Amino acid sequence: MRAAAPAMRASGGGSIINISFGRGTAGVRNMLAYATTKWALRGMTKCAALELAADRIRVNSIHQA
Repeated sequence: MRAAAPAMRASGGGSIINISFGRGTAGVRNMLAYATTKWALRGMTKCAALELAADRIRVNSIHQA
């Protein structure tokens, strides 16, 4: 996202899609580090969507099953 956002701003907008895993939407027993990174990607996507919306850049995440 850091590399793509400046180019997207310059071109008037765009779309960023982050790919994650469905287990990132719930806790996972005995997988603290793994689940934490999935939660982080979800939160980072939400924050980036809010920050980049004014530049006409959509940011979404797909959580695969």
